[in-house]
Amino acid sequence: MTFQGEQIASNRTRLVLQLCLIVAMTMAAYFPALNAGLIWDDDRYLTNNPLLTAPDGLRRIWFSLDSPSQYFPLTYTSFRIERALWGLRPPSANGVAMLSLI
Repeated sequence: MTFQGEQIASNRTRLVLQLCLIVAMTMAAYFPALNAGLIWDDDRYLTNNPLLTAPDGLRRIWFSLDSPSQYFPLTYTSFRIERALWGLRPPSANGVAMLSLI
């Protein structure tokens, strides 16, 4: 390997290590949220939102104005999937939120 090739490999290794450090620091900062409960607006968006449990909820999320606040179809679709998979367990929802930040 030439000197230039070694330098490129070294730069890539350094970049990968820096990215791993950023991911680890982000996860460490948000780790306490895994043990947190539901917060002030979760009643409106998660526990009392009929769009997440209605048989036609997914269609209404994307094609109507029935949402309890602004129009966030991807967010509500994610909430619907999470609720179907894990129910209303905060650690699971908070873990998905943490992973979406990375």
